[in-house]
Amino acid sequence: MRQKIIWPVLSLALAAACVVLLVLWQGEKNRAPEMDDLRLHGMAEAHARFSDYLRLGNEGDYWYGAAEFQTMVNCARAENLGGMTDANAAAGVLMFNPELAQSRLEDVCAILETCIAQPDNTAQWAVSMNELRHLLEEGN
Repeated sequence: MRQKIIWPVLSLALAAACVVLLVLWQGEKNRAPEMDDLRLHGMAEAHARFSDYLRLGNEGDYWYGAAEFQTMVNCARAENLGGMTDANAAAGVLMFNPELAQSRLEDVCAILETCIAQPDNTAQWAVSMNELRHLLEEGN
């Protein structure tokens, strides 16, 4: 009698576990757009803050923009986008060599504008990060 009850109960428990795993998997799968939105927001905010710095000269705007740039880089890493080495190097220059970065901030804004104009073009993002890295590290 016990064996007759155990198999249906075990089957129901297994089915319930499968449903729970499916719901969790779908929830995790749907997180990618949130990262994409956060990356795009970081990109737009970095551009806005760097533009404010160029217009007003407030150091706080520069550092806020550098922090937003780092947010963009972290989200791109979570999304497994290409160009991460270049993006990390550019973020490093923004943080650790602000005088150099500030002298090229108009070009940084132009590169960010390219990325903002094509937000879903991840290949362009990787190319732009490479261009930005070389601009900041080599001055080209």
